Amino acid sequence: MTPGQDEPARPGPVGRLLGSLANALLDLGLPTIRQWLRDRIGPAADVAHVTTDGSLVHLDGVRIPIGPHGMLVLERASATITALGRAGLPTIRLHAFEGVLGFGGAAHWFRAEVSFTAAPEPEEAAWIWGELAIRNTTWSERRDTPEAKPMFGRARLFVSSREWRLDGGRLDGEIFRGRFAGSGVFDGAEDVSGPRPSEALLVPAALSTLALSLEHARVGSFLDVVSGVGGKAIEVPSFVPPDAELDGQLSWSVAEGARAELRIVSEAIRATLHGAVGPTGDDLDGHVDAHVRPAPLLRRSRAPREALPREEDVVALDLELGGSLRRPAVNARMRASEIGFRFERPRFVPPVVLRDLVGEASVKDDRAVLRAVARARTAEVIVDVDANVREPSSMRGALRATVLEAAFLRDVARTLGAALVVPDDVSGAVDFVLAPSDVGPVVSGAMVVSSPSSKLELDVAPGGGVRITGSVTAHDAVAAGVFDGAIVPTEGELAVALDVVQEDGAALRGKLASTRLVLALRGRPEVPPFVLEGVTANVALGSDALRYDELRFHAHGGRFVAKGSIPRSPDPARALVDLELEEGGAELAVALAQLANRPATTPPRDDAAHVSMPDHASSEERAAPPIEGLGARLRGAGDGPRPLDEIWLPRELAASGRLRLSGDLSLRADVSLKTPVGTALELGLVLAREGHLDGSTLTGDVALSDLLASGLVGGGWEPRGIVTVDALVGATTARGPVVLVALDSEQIVVTAAEPPLVAVATSVFAALRVDAGGVMWSRLEARLYGGTVASSGVWEREGRRQARVSFSQVAVHELPAIAGREPQHLVRGRLSGSVIARVDGHLVAAGDLMLEDAAFPVLDLVRPVLARYGLRPPNEDAFGPVTATLVGNDWGLALRNVRVDLRGATLRGDLGVSRSRELDGRAEVTLEEAYLRSSKLLTLPRVLADHLVVPIRIDGPLERPRVHARLGESLGRFLEDNRVTAFVTSAVEEAQFLLGHHPIAEGEGSSAAHERLSHGEELDAELREALDAHAADWETIGRRVAARGTTERYRIG
Repeated sequence: MTPGQDEPARPGPVGRLLGSLANALLDLGLPTIRQWLRDRIGPAADVAHVTTDGSLVHLDGVRIPIGPHGMLVLERASATITALGRAGLPTIRLHAFEGVLGFGGAAHWFRAEVSFTAAPEPEEAAWIWGELAIRNTTWSERRDTPEAKPMFGRARLFVSSREWRLDGGRLDGEIFRGRFAGSGVFDGAEDVSGPRPSEALLVPAALSTLALSLEHARVGSFLDVVSGVGGKAIEVPSFVPPDAELDGQLSWSVAEGARAELRIVSEAIRATLHGAVGPTGDDLDGHVDAHVRPAPLLRRSRAPREALPREEDVVALDLELGGSLRRPAVNARMRASEIGFRFERPRFVPPVVLRDLVGEASVKDDRAVLRAVARARTAEVIVDVDANVREPSSMRGALRATVLEAAFLRDVARTLGAALVVPDDVSGAVDFVLAPSDVGPVVSGAMVVSSPSSKLELDVAPGGGVRITGSVTAHDAVAAGVFDGAIVPTEGELAVALDVVQEDGAALRGKLASTRLVLALRGRPEVPPFVLEGVTANVALGSDALRYDELRFHAHGGRFVAKGSIPRSPDPARALVDLELEEGGAELAVALAQLANRPATTPPRDDAAHVSMPDHASSEERAAPPIEGLGARLRGAGDGPRPLDEIWLPRELAASGRLRLSGDLSLRADVSLKTPVGTALELGLVLAREGHLDGSTLTGDVALSDLLASGLVGGGWEPRGIVTVDALVGATTARGPVVLVALDSEQIVVTAAEPPLVAVATSVFAALRVDAGGVMWSRLEARLYGGTVASSGVWEREGRRQARVSFSQVAVHELPAIAGREPQHLVRGRLSGSVIARVDGHLVAAGDLMLEDAAFPVLDLVRPVLARYGLRPPNEDAFGPVTATLVGNDWGLALRNVRVDLRGATLRGDLGVSRSRELDGRAEVTLEEAYLRSSKLLTLPRVLADHLVVPIRIDGPLERPRVHARLGESLGRFLEDNRVTAFVTSAVEEAQFLLGHHPIAEGEGSSAAHERLSHGEELDAELREALDAHAADWETIGRRVAARGTTERYRIG
């Protein structure tokens, strides 16, 4: 062919393929066809079977690779072979096919059922011209994209030897609507207007143009399809949710590159994208205007839930895109009027709000860097973030605020639901960091809250553990409302080491310690504060209560260990404090006595803010208030003499037991008290919220020597022995608590130096009723001086004092000395009788006395004097009982109708002693004839009368009595003016001198002792009525005594 002539067009690759296919098909050789496919398409190409049907050639089981990741599998393809074309080859035109088009591999793939039907009047140059149908498209889905819904579509397909076109394409899903068109050229027929082939295009060179319109697409699904076709994942940027709705247009030109006008809408983001990029992916130029809700995005990034802001918070973003698609560069500006945090609390909880948020961010080489500043009230909060946009778990960050004011801390406490009050002098600081880990980004760092006197630090460990350490003063803890229950610290400092947990209903768990802590009961100013020293405890703080165990401390000289809980809402059945007293002493006993002694009439104060402040004096310096009913202060034994207004407890007193304070502020104390000398008491103190002691008990043994040392009993004598006590506090009355007491002892020995005294009482028993008004006793019994003594009575502090004392067979000669005189030298015998007395401003007493086996050794004192008259003393043994009646009035006591019968003499008379200890007595001694006859000197008087009556008067002080005998007057009536008269008078005077007294004139003395007094029956009736009014109390004592088995042991009868 000569130059300049038109050469026939050389067939392109597709033309050569179809021309060769036609020649091969004419040969009808299947191996030839298969080899032909493999030689030209690749070793994966295949055809299973070839048949002809007139002008149609049918190929079954055709596999045609499409690029590196695609495969077209046709069940049957039918082609029509027409006349020879311009190249001198048979013309072949595709008639129809059905099969499956697939891309990708096991991880990322795209599948579509396809079919083709040729148009009835194709273009002349078209090898393929007709309708392409697309059915049941499916693709691989990433974990966080919406479920794929099959799509259906169609397009008009044109393929010639040089080019291909898709026109009028549409692809529709359940919601999605897509429209597309495209064109391209085959190898050897490239569009020279595009980049040089050596340059890397964004898409294969066979794609010259593409126009894609999307409606209601999903970002994740769209990129999944693209990933499936391409065979590798295209990651969604972390700030774009996969379920975001995607609308807009995408276009491609091999000459100009790609352009995009997209709109992305989801619950987390609303964004518009305008951008373009060159054919090779360079010259990226775009702008994104977005409004982002950070909460869903941070949740997708697996950020800690407590770091999520409110769902409704929106941040405005303005992004500028540059660089290339392979290495994009992003510069962003952000702003938000406010961002709120609820820390996983419900939506109705007011959030902590950061305002005026501004920030800048940049993304380059897949690295995103952010710095934002916001206002926390007036403080500045800085946020820094550094992350790989393709790997959200690589996120790093920091949150810092150097000074957070009290108002912002109140916001935080309110949002957390913490019932805290943040005083104005409290401030805070925050320094948290976010770092990557195997489980995603984790937060660590610290938050410090401090006041002028306290500091607490909240440390967050990378592993998620949160610990609170530091120290807080009692004042700050109360001001913050941490202790809003019944027990309130008023002084001291607490060292804190607490872990934030969520187990067993506890929010905080750890240890507390304090060198000295003073606790008070809220609203009970009358209750003295409790001073604890060396405090350590394990605690668990929950929403309902503060629980503690292994609480150890020293208080009031005792060593305690405790467990229990302090509920936020009072629970009467729950123990606020459960203390085990390991070791205590006198100081602790004083504290318990003061607690029990507080006024029961003081109502609990409802003023929750009122807290009794502690006494800053030491325990030695503090003066305990007087114990009601004793009129004295109770304290531990000190050095030197004991003040008269103090009662001392033994230094060696040891206490142990358990104390339990319940939610209703009632106290139960079970304490053992012991001393080395034998005191062993069990105290069961029951103290109601109102201050009542009903049900409290005190049982055990009391060593009398401890009582003497305490000052409870008067000095000057020394008791020895053990008294068993059984005391019960009965029902509280208008006069206060009632104490029912039973006392018994096998033996009590009392000795005294001045006056000399040794008294031994055995089988002692007493039943007493004690209240603020005084003491009653229905039984007081003892064996004493060889006999028995029994008593009942009433002793009122202000008012009547009445008692009956009965005695039987008491040896008077064993009684201690009276006014320095030993009774055994004056009288012997066994005294029996009963005396009742009442003092209520006036003295009234009555009784009957009888001395059996009476003898009067005192008569031997007048032997020398009587011998001068030729007389000997009468026989000292009375031949009958000595009897007398005891009466008393305001003047004093008197023995009335004293009757003494001796052999040869009798005595009848009265003897009284006034309140001023002055004696007043009158008696007549009758000397019988038989006795007078024994004297030769008194023969004449004996003849004149058969007996002689001698009047006697007694007066003077009790310690120095004066006896006035009228013996001389009696004899002188018969022996006037003789020597015997003078002799007798002189003898009487010598007898009086011998007794230490002198005669006084007749008529001196008082007759008050001889006045008539009330009868004993009246006093008995009064006493019985007073005791019977409390019969139920005496029955209670009786039942308790019977239960102990002491009734028969000490019953006196």
